[in-house]
Amino acid sequence: MTTAIAFPRNETLYEMLARAIFSLSTVFETVSEEADRFNRRNRTARQLNALSDVQLADIGLERADIPAIVRAI
Repeated sequence: MTTAIAFPRNETLYEMLARAIFSLSTVFETVSEEADRFNRRNRTARQLNALSDVQLADIGLERADIPAIVRAI
């Protein structure tokens, strides 16, 4: 005679695993999005800092504007 394993809220093992996998995929998606955002911000900062003051002025920016622009990304 076998006994059934009791799961919280009468949840089956399959439902628990599905919920756990979904949660992990959400975490990985969030980490991936944040990594992409980090890379975009760093790339933008590098590109803007590589411009001369004259080039920045041509596009309506000053060097002091760069940190705010990067934070807004």
